[in-house]
Order: sequence, then structure tokens, then C-alpha cells
Amino acid sequence: MAEDGGGPPPLLDDEHYARPPWLRPRWLETPYGRLRCALSEPPPNAKGTCIVAHGMSECIEKYYGILGRLREMGYAVAISDWRGHGLSAGYPAAAVDFLRLMDQDLKSFIDEIVKPELPPPYVGMAHSMGGCMLACCARSEYSPFSALILCAPMLGIKAFANPLIPVLARVYAALPAGLRPRSGTRKSRNNVTSDQQRYHQYASLLRRHPELRSDFDMALWSLSAKKRLDIMQANDWYAGIKIPTLVLIAGGELIIANESIEAAGRQLPAGTVHVHAGAMHELLHETDAVQELVWSQVADFLQQAAA
Repeated sequence: MAEDGGGPPPLLDDEHYARPPWLRPRWLETPYGRLRCALSEPPPNAKGTCIVAHGMSECIEKYYGILGRLREMGYAVAISDWRGHGLSAGYPAAAVDFLRLMDQDLKSFIDEIVKPELPPPYVGMAHSMGGCMLACCARSEYSPFSALILCAPMLGIKAFANPLIPVLARVYAALPAGLRPRSGTRKSRNNVTSDQQRYHQYASLLRRHPELRSDFDMALWSLSAKKRLDIMQANDWYAGIKIPTLVLIAGGELIIANESIEAAGRQLPAGTVHVHAGAMHELLHETDAVQELVWSQVADFLQQAAA
């Protein structure tokens, strides 16, 4: 989590996650603490800017390689740690609707950091929880996006199909704050990528830099996420996203409810959907073979969207 101090925030690294020399850190000041951001200098003849949004329990450092690939494709890049993630501040004690505050944080990031420094057009690229947030932004009146790339987006959560989960979340939320479960505290199995080496590399980064671990109230987050997803899954909600949208589905998904992504894909007026059979949740951190296909689809989509 964020610490007080002058100057820009640090960008950390280790032998597997080398900090790109062109990536510049920034603090975004908000009424509820500072959020860590990073952006590149625009490459020569930049095609625009990719605004990258990571998923739950991730951080900027995990996306160094992804930012590098986008920059090699001719885009400036910008990324921010979500509140409660990486070195960003946590949620204020009075916060109840976490995702609504995340909406505000995203808008501030775009208006105060991205637009003043990086060129349009703006393309959103997101994984999982980040996909939920960028989809909501793309449907809003303040959306800057000309195109959207959603990788295994959190448009439905498998666990929410169990009616006991929301009940348990409400029970936990009624407990004193110190008794509620928090993110980043449980040791979990690898249910996100079939690339064991990449999985363990990120785990090693978090052991070396435990300050990068996510830390937020899971009960309140779950209630907020359930409320948001219920809205998104009703009344052809995705028909309101008019821009070209690439949706990538992990066929071996264990976390996200793929049927919710498939339903969204059918509603999108300018949607393109690809299913990666056998691939797990973290498509951008899967095996080299999966990633090469993903990046080929991303490149084709960006070329078509720019035409």
C-alpha cells in the first residue's frame, strides 16, 4: 500500500520483472489517498494510447511485458494500480460501494494523467476485474475510448452462482472490520494459468515485495461486485457499448462465468469474440503459444479498428 513521502512512487522489479526505462511513475491525488500510476513517453509517430487495466490481486509490475509489447506496436501506454492494489491507497473506512469508487478513480486517472500527457485515440485493454471497469467506462458519457480489448473480463463470477455466497458476504460485512476476510491473506492454488513458471515468478515477486499484495475487505468488495454485475447482466446492457470491442475468452476458465461473457459478446454492436480452448484465466500470462495467438488477434483488431 502507499506510503507518505515526496517524489514519484517507486516501480519495483526483480530478475523476472525488469522495470522498463521508458516507464514513468506518477501519483494521482484523490480525496481518499494517492493512487500509483505509470505512463510511457509516446513512441515516434504514436498510433495513440493504450490505457491498460489489470485484474484483482495484480499490480503494475506484473504488466511490464504487456506494456512493452503495446509500445512496440506503436502505442503510448498508461496503467494505474487499482485502489487496494499494489502501492495505491486503500478504500476509505466509510466506503460501501467499492466499484463505484473505482469508477471515480478511473475517470480521474484518465482526465488528470492520461489526457494531458498522452495522445489520442485511446484504446482500453483490460484483464478480468479491469475488464468490468473498462466496459462500464466505455458505456459512460465520459468514455475516452475508440476501441476496447477485454481479456477474460469479469462480466460474471462462477462463485456467485452459489446463492450462499452473497448471503455469506452480507454476514461477513455485518461483522466488525477486524473480523472480515481480506484479500491477499490466503494461500491459493494456481487456478489462473497453465504456465507454472510464470505463476511462480509472480508469486516470487510478491514474496520479495509483499507491499505489492492487494489488501481490501473481500466481503464489501463481493457485495459491490455482485450489485454491479447484476446491472450489467440485465436488459441488453452491452448493446450500449458502441465502439469496436475485442473479447477474448479462456476456454479453461475456473473463475469467470464464461456464459456471461458469451452473452455480452452477442449484444455488442461491434464485438469480435475469440475463445482460446484450454487456456486458463490469465490469457496475457499464459504459455507462449497462447500468448502469440492472443497478441496476433490483438494486432489484427487494432489494425481494423484504426482503419
